[in-house]
Amino acid sequence: MGPPSPSSPGATTTPCASVTAPKSESSRRLSHKAREAALDHSQDLSEDAIGAAVAAVETADGGFPFTREQTAAIYALGRGGRLSLLTGVAGAGKTTLLSPLVDAWRADGRRVVGMSTAWRQADALKDAGIAETIALQPLLNAIDTGEFRPDARTVIVIDEVSQIGPKSMLRLLELQTETGMTIKMLGDREQVQSIEAGDTIELLRRVLPKPSMP
Repeated sequence: MGPPSPSSPGATTTPCASVTAPKSESSRRLSHKAREAALDHSQDLSEDAIGAAVAAVETADGGFPFTREQTAAIYALGRGGRLSLLTGVAGAGKTTLLSPLVDAWRADGRRVVGMSTAWRQADALKDAGIAETIALQPLLNAIDTGEFRPDARTVIVIDEVSQIGPKSMLRLLELQTETGMTIKMLGDREQVQSIEAGDTIELLRRVLPKPSMP
């Protein structure tokens, strides 16, 4: 039996497949690169790998079972191409949903890096089992100096993507094009803190395919 279909109004997974009417050249470039990455499923986890990781988390240390909606979101994020987006309201348990995926990525030999705009938010991803975390600006600096060198086996998990402006997001997508790394994004629609950052999350939210619309 395959994974359930996503249907939770509080947490939706969005494979980034297309962007409507971008306003600028940078928006067009961002949407083009997002579309290319989302349609590349070469690094998706297998359903078996995700299922095994979900079962292990549910049974470990008296764990609790995921709901049908949570399980659907986990499968969708793990199999959503090299770029996908999970959105929901604050407190929806996104880091809890990440835990089995982090286990599955690591079991598959992937390097998993957690990132957010600030160190505190980035370090919060350690609760999902991500040992390597970094803030946005240090990551961008490390990209420019060559200190950060991801490859196709690297997964970057971005929390609070709604706070990242289009310019920074485009730089990350350019690096993704160069290296083949995977980007998984988490965003809270109610926590946009700037017009620029709001443009980023709005561009990404427009790409929700009709079949995955909750």
